[in-house]
Amino acid sequence: MNGGFDTVKTLVKLGASLTALTKAESNVVHLATVSHHIDILKYLIDLNHPTLSVWESLVPMLTSDPSGRFCESAARVLDTVTRWKPVHGFLLAHKAIGLLVALVR
Repeated sequence: MNGGFDTVKTLVKLGASLTALTKAESNVVHLATVSHHIDILKYLIDLNHPTLSVWESLVPMLTSDPSGRFCESAARVLDTVTRWKPVHGFLLAHKAIGLLVALVR
């Protein structure tokens, strides 16, 4: 484990808002994704908090800036995280598979 993971875990235990946004309107999922903090994303998925859907934050990132870091980071994280916890039904329902295919073309 690293300090970032331990910090997030402690903040959640202390009641930190999981829906807080930065000035650029990024949430904890966006920040963990861009930094490729898979351990934090897995923790947030397992937490299954009613106000924060990791999957619903990741999928829009695939089209947020096709030439930028959000798009590429989201694709890499989805690849890694879905190997750990398959959610293909969700991805199909939200057209994420098509978005991923379009990215690799």
